[in-house]
Amino acid sequence: MSHVREIPAERQARAPYNFVPLPERALPAPSPAPDACWFDPERYTGALMLTVEARTPIFIGHKTGVKEHDPAFFAPGGVKTIPGSTLRGMARTLLEIVSHGKLQWTSERRLFSRAVADPTRLGANYRGKLVGSTGYRASGGWVYRQAGGYVIRPARRVGPNKLQVYRIHTNDAQRGLGAGVPTWSRTPIFFKPGGFQNGYGRVRDCRRLDDPPGGSERWERGTLIRGGPMPSVRLLWIVVDPVDDEHVGDREDDIQVLRDDELAYLRDLERAGSAGGEDRSVLEARFSVLPGKELAPDETRLRLPCFYLVEPPDAAGNRQVFFGHTGMFRLPYDHRLVDAVPPEVGQAADCDLAEAIFGVARDSVDGSFAGRVFFEDAPCTAPGQPEAPGQRRPLMEPKPTAVQHYVVQEQAGREQLRSWDDVAPPRGHKLYWHRPPAWRQPPPAPNQHPNPDLTPEIRPLGMGAKFQARVRFENLTEVELGALLFALDLPPECAHKLGMGKPLGLGSVRIESRLRCEARGERYAELFDRDTQGYRWHAPTRQEVSVESLKNAFADWVFRETGGATGEVEGVPAWKRLWQTWRLRELYALLTYEATLRPPAEATASMPDPMSGALPRYRDRPVLPRASVVMLQATRNRRLAGEAGPTLSPPSPPAAAAEPRDAALEQAFRWAFRQTPHPEQFEQAGFKASVRYPGEGAIVLVERPDLCQDLSGTLERNLRSKLKMGTKERLLVVRWLPDPSATIAGYLQPRLGYEPPITLKGDLARVALQKQSDGDRVRGPMGLYLRLLAAALRLRQIELATP
Repeated sequence: MSHVREIPAERQARAPYNFVPLPERALPAPSPAPDACWFDPERYTGALMLTVEARTPIFIGHKTGVKEHDPAFFAPGGVKTIPGSTLRGMARTLLEIVSHGKLQWTSERRLFSRAVADPTRLGANYRGKLVGSTGYRASGGWVYRQAGGYVIRPARRVGPNKLQVYRIHTNDAQRGLGAGVPTWSRTPIFFKPGGFQNGYGRVRDCRRLDDPPGGSERWERGTLIRGGPMPSVRLLWIVVDPVDDEHVGDREDDIQVLRDDELAYLRDLERAGSAGGEDRSVLEARFSVLPGKELAPDETRLRLPCFYLVEPPDAAGNRQVFFGHTGMFRLPYDHRLVDAVPPEVGQAADCDLAEAIFGVARDSVDGSFAGRVFFEDAPCTAPGQPEAPGQRRPLMEPKPTAVQHYVVQEQAGREQLRSWDDVAPPRGHKLYWHRPPAWRQPPPAPNQHPNPDLTPEIRPLGMGAKFQARVRFENLTEVELGALLFALDLPPECAHKLGMGKPLGLGSVRIESRLRCEARGERYAELFDRDTQGYRWHAPTRQEVSVESLKNAFADWVFRETGGATGEVEGVPAWKRLWQTWRLRELYALLTYEATLRPPAEATASMPDPMSGALPRYRDRPVLPRASVVMLQATRNRRLAGEAGPTLSPPSPPAAAAEPRDAALEQAFRWAFRQTPHPEQFEQAGFKASVRYPGEGAIVLVERPDLCQDLSGTLERNLRSKLKMGTKERLLVVRWLPDPSATIAGYLQPRLGYEPPITLKGDLARVALQKQSDGDRVRGPMGLYLRLLAAALRLRQIELATP
């Protein structure tokens, strides 16, 4: 599944972040981690000397014993410093991305959402869970506080339909009570149960407890509930009183609230309290559904009304309960986040390259091993331009329930939005755009009182601040050291992100590295050296190593594993071509710092404040485009405005470039087939085409061999026109047979004049050629096509065996 490419302007969202897509599969490390007790002479040991220069103000925060957050820059011993752990985390994240690593540490919890009036498909799904064909599905009950936790006791079932929950119109409630119903209130009342209407039990009349109704009619006791300030609210909720207050927790129908459910509700309450409306302490005191010490001391029983749904018990007999303080409460998605990650990426058992380099810590000793890179702290060597302290704008936690941003969407329409209920894969690795600094909180209006916990004071270092760091490494292979250099040594127009305030434009840094490898064998050959001043310790000699050759070795490994062309192609080294692959184009867009290349600030800003009149745009859930699309739109807009700007380096991909099995690419191939002579033959034959787009070429495999004969020329011209493919991009049309060896032979036979024997061994195909010259011919002009063919057939490699 690939993210939608063409999104109408009115359906495009914007955000200070974007995503690098997940790979098709996690690549295992090329070699196991060596024994840490000795130095391998065939591997590299040494250090990287890093110079970190701030291109925007930078702030590294820390906690102290006096205050939770100190406004000062992290400065152990009085020296402002970037911790080695910060550099290590940044480097590991990038290395995982570029090396097709596993997506680990995905939450095993389920996310909660509350889409009451959501007009999209998500709202329909949410309301369907609470209100089905038989009416309102949730139960009414009362939460009791016990030693060590909470218990829910169901409410009594009353009225002609034996319901626990009823609804009453605000006008009827005000008439019966003789006063308005304030927001955030729970009012004990008498009420007269009615019948069923629109899926809910209805009430027409109610009374205050101090105004008991007369007559012989049956009145019940309950609690009238009104939530937050919603001017359009017309119906209020009533929860019937519980069965009794005795022996709470001993009845069979009492429900124990698990600790996870309790924490999930508290997290929701905390988010609601920091949303800019009610203060969290007000919500806890006035409308928490978990009773506690905020109730009056003379309260005989700590209890509060609630609405809840219970799942069937698990193997241990525990029943998970989901509850809230109003009838339309938050509900969990059906699946966990970890379930949405493709198993080829999230559950791969093999050690990936990042684990091989940085180490693995498992629950048991078995399978754990230490890393072979060591990031030292980076003290400040130059303070840079002065930057005055100030209050920082609020920074909220990530909102993965914004599925229009965090979930891969195949279509942009609000009726087709996918969510975690669909087990749709996540968008990938989240990174922040480089943006102009805008971290200061504007002065508050006269009637505003901002929460100091949300807008703390910080004292960042200014642009131009420099830091020096050292990264020591031991026993790294050529591929491993090349991967580390590839992640740290970015193209000149790109920069890294470090520290706090990344979405506010803080933390853009440029890293320059100097490689120093040591000849460890010579280091221990002698203990002392003697010169004119006497004896000194024997120092290791430097080992000359080309940085570009190391990065090329890493890039070649990636291409071999993913089916791309290794080595230099048309004068472009492998490491530069790696930046042009479909995933790293997205990474390159996000890392681009050069102001004339990156998107303008308004294209990567947060969505407008809902209070500014943009609420309808929020409700429709606009979809976040790909990073490369945002970059491409910015480039087009500059050209329309007459701003030529420099050429991207590495070159920007064409607009139609897409990853494997892209839906738009599939449509382009079908369109091209229809433009060929006699398209009705293809429709009648029910042809099928499989598309692959590995590396720098594209390949289409057609299941009908007899339809391949006259396709190549016409089809290729149509495809290049439709996809706007450059002449240097390879395109291959080949017949597809059920047997991969037959497909390879069918491709080679007309080019060699005979059908070579082919042996399949796992994901490897070995082709036996008759003479050496055939091998030279195949390796030359047809070599790239064979690599594309291998990727399309899911083979690791097609080897040529020549006599």
